[in-house]
Amino acid sequence: MSVAATKRVFLADLESIERRLGEIELSEKQNALERGMMLKHVRDNDLTHGQWLRWLESVRGTDGPTLYPSV
Repeated sequence: MSVAATKRVFLADLESIERRLGEIELSEKQNALERGMMLKHVRDNDLTHGQWLRWLESVRGTDGPTLYPSV
């Protein structure tokens, strides 16, 4: 395969990789937004004063990475 042909194949792969990375980033943003909306709903509608942190810790757990690190 010539150098030019190799570059074209790589560019095609590069474009598909960039497109897929963009799709993944969008999906992650949508997931973060959905998590935030769900957390806000629980905080505002389902818990009484003083229950939020206790409930959040029960959801997050204490082992491993947290699902909601910035909350």
